[in-house]
Amino acid sequence: IIGREKIAFDDTAQKRVRRLVQSLLEADTSTAPSSVSITSSSPMSSVTTSPSCDASVASSARSIPAPKAKQVRKTPIGMQQVRSNTKAADNHRKRAHKAATTQYAVEKKKPKGEDGKLSAEAVTDSVNEMYETDLRSRTIERYVLNGQIGTSPIRQGKPSYIPEYMFKTIASFRSEGGE
Repeated sequence: IIGREKIAFDDTAQKRVRRLVQSLLEADTSTAPSSVSITSSSPMSSVTTSPSCDASVASSARSIPAPKAKQVRKTPIGMQQVRSNTKAADNHRKRAHKAATTQYAVEKKKPKGEDGKLSAEAVTDSVNEMYETDLRSRTIERYVLNGQIGTSPIRQGKPSYIPEYMFKTIASFRSEGGE
């Protein structure tokens, strides 16, 4: 019976166990040790993994998802880095979109019965694989149908609207050089 006593875990032993599990997940099954033991002066005095445990850990390594992007502190320099990363990702997606619409337009111009003519889905799959993006085939079809071939994707949201009288006022104000 523990009662009111608090169980104090040894942080270093926990970190060693986490590192051990991580290294087992990353290691190849052929290079994984058959059994590992960690001893410490903590209440969790000894941790031993058996060969069957190693095999189950190593076999589940394929189901680990990709790590998320590293979080950046919200300092001015960090925020600039975030904006720069976002812009680079947007430009990459735009290039993929332009390539997909251009390639699908070329495929669409081919005669119907021609061998090797690719569908929008096949074109989109190949572009997604090449650029590592997630474009949708229906979007590419719609852009080509509307004649927007090789163009950047339309921005999402409601388009901005400045009334004509407001535009003229701003233009005259700027041409006068006023503050």
